[in-house]
Amino acid sequence: KISPLRFIKIFIICMGATYLFNFISLGINALISLIKHAPVSNPLASIATGESLILQVLVLSVSAPIVEELIFRKLMLDRLRPYGDMTAIWVSALAFSLFHGNLSQALYAFVLGLIFAYVVIRTNNILYSIGLHILVNLFGSAIMPLIALSGNTVLITIAGLLVYVFLIAGIIAFITEKKHIKLNKGEITLTGFERFKTHYLNIGMALYFIMCAIMFIAAILV
Repeated sequence: KISPLRFIKIFIICMGATYLFNFISLGINALISLIKHAPVSNPLASIATGESLILQVLVLSVSAPIVEELIFRKLMLDRLRPYGDMTAIWVSALAFSLFHGNLSQALYAFVLGLIFAYVVIRTNNILYSIGLHILVNLFGSAIMPLIALSGNTVLITIAGLLVYVFLIAGIIAFITEKKHIKLNKGEITLTGFERFKTHYLNIGMALYFIMCAIMFIAAILV
């Protein structure tokens, strides 16, 4: 089980990772924008800044996290765990990242996928990852956009400072938590190309990668 205090600690790590890798994504998108002489679009930007706060909370902050956790941290993770914790965490996080279909979210989604998967593996309880996912999305798709649209300079300043607090606190929390990380080997041992072929070149994953590649290209070119 995870105590409330440790749950908050993991949440801070999640938020710190989200903002850190979001900054990196912004830099990559800026570089691509210079090359193509046009901004790189974020498909969720229009939704996250829309007028319906209730819709944002229900779809992006509640429904989406629950469905995504059931798919990637339940169905997929359970299938991958016989190959070892590291493989299960890595492959499910990669699939979760690619599922977003755009560079604006892919990097931090991958890191969050690693964290969520590890939490589920160590606790055998998907409710923890669902809770973390909901809180992260709530901040990113509802609370922060709402503050930005409010026009209140005090709130906007506080929100800006909070981002850097999450960054610093998240790094510190991760360093202290890193020593507790424990991964188990699986029942099925694969090495070299056999492992790559099994996990990435099967028909399902190959089609999934192609589909995601099309979404990424479309997001960049549009």
